[in-house]
Amino acid sequence: MINVIECIKEKMNALSLEEYSEAIQVVDFTFGMKDSTCVSKEIVQDIFNLFPSRDFVEITISNEADAVIQISTISDLDKYDWEIFDGDPVKMKYHVKKNISEQDEVTIYCYDKFCEYIINKELLEIMVIFSELLKDREFINFEVLDSDIYFSTKSISFIGREDHGTIVRDERLEKLKLIRDNSNLRGGYLYSLVPGDFSFQISGIKNKLSDCFAKIETLLSVCYIANDAEIEESKTIKIRISGQRNVNMEMEIRDIVFNKEIVKIYNWIYEGGNCTDKAIIARNILSLHCRYSSIINLDDKTFSSIQSNFNLYQKDNVDRYLDLKNQVGKNVTEIIEKSSELAFSILHGMKKNIIAVFSFLFTVILANIVSEVPLDNIFTRDVTVIFEIIIVFSVFFLSVNIYETNYRINQMVKGFDKLKNNYTDVFDNDELKELMGEENFKNEFVTQIKKQRNMAILFWVSLLLISFVVLELISSDPTVGRIFDLLIRLGEEII
Repeated sequence: MINVIECIKEKMNALSLEEYSEAIQVVDFTFGMKDSTCVSKEIVQDIFNLFPSRDFVEITISNEADAVIQISTISDLDKYDWEIFDGDPVKMKYHVKKNISEQDEVTIYCYDKFCEYIINKELLEIMVIFSELLKDREFINFEVLDSDIYFSTKSISFIGREDHGTIVRDERLEKLKLIRDNSNLRGGYLYSLVPGDFSFQISGIKNKLSDCFAKIETLLSVCYIANDAEIEESKTIKIRISGQRNVNMEMEIRDIVFNKEIVKIYNWIYEGGNCTDKAIIARNILSLHCRYSSIINLDDKTFSSIQSNFNLYQKDNVDRYLDLKNQVGKNVTEIIEKSSELAFSILHGMKKNIIAVFSFLFTVILANIVSEVPLDNIFTRDVTVIFEIIIVFSVFFLSVNIYETNYRINQMVKGFDKLKNNYTDVFDNDELKELMGEENFKNEFVTQIKKQRNMAILFWVSLLLISFVVLELISSDPTVGRIFDLLIRLGEEII
């Protein structure tokens, strides 16, 4: 990293740094020089080149005779008269606007002055500053030019060296949405922050911001653990915790100190698992533990109680979950068992039809045997017509069976979907599909039933056609012959 301030001092042979102030996005400083011999176009251009390209720099050079040159990053230096100072002592005032790059980087020119600016602010002012920086961003990196340091929270880094380690990010925007879904910080739009923004993962003895960051981490954790929180007049914070009893508290912001247990409870609620259930359990316990003491004074016993109660809650939920899984499996099995009969419904209808035909045929044969004048061919005209009527009714009976089977298949699928919808509030969609075997049911089981239905229809239709052909062949007075004779006579008459 290039120490811009020291490089300017060396290039300009400056006597002293007379003024210096640095805020988040603005730096102002002034160098005094005993003469203007170093004030030239070439040296000034070199100075501009020292600054990161993302920053906008304005320089005002003046002497006691009120000779002035005002230039900026975008100025054409060839247009200025660099001899107007005539060797007099001059002052160079620098005004730097620090911009945030596309890589979410911003410059720190003097780490100590920057930290001094932050530390002298109230906690809420610091929160507003960093909320503006992190708005719609996952992280912000501060490039420190004058110190060999590397500190990092989950979303804010201070990097003063090239060989820094890997920065672990926390997907803060997703976490912020989760927090807002489960808690209510009134006026929270002013503070688009999560406690992890101020939780140092990497620190060191040169970290001057650790204390104020730790206080903000605790303050935000309190707000997001509570059901409701409100900051009043920038001095106090009011919270409400609704559990087994309702607890209302009011705290002075200046009295906030870092509390490791509060941060642990916040992290436990919002990092992994069902944060809604966790928040309910935590608030139940806190509403009892905070009956006679402030939430700021929590000890490790509170967190232990929260974990124990949640473990019991999970055990009850697991038992109910397993019961529901067994119930779903049982219902699906019943649907499959009832539906398996559909595959044979058409075959059952065909069997009844065949029994009826053979019963009639047996009756005709028996009547011919006992008759005093038995026929050589029992398939007389009357018998043939009766058999043909039976075949026509068989076709109608087949149609009814097909309609009934299709209707029952559709009802089976609807019943399956209705059963699935009954459990959508208990299981997520993917888990429910796997639990009920939806893919297997619709793609294999239903498809197999339809395939067996189609094979039964094909077999029945074939049997009816064969029966009709055989009947016409063995009949003493076939209907087909009569139809052909009728067609021939009509043809002759027309001709």
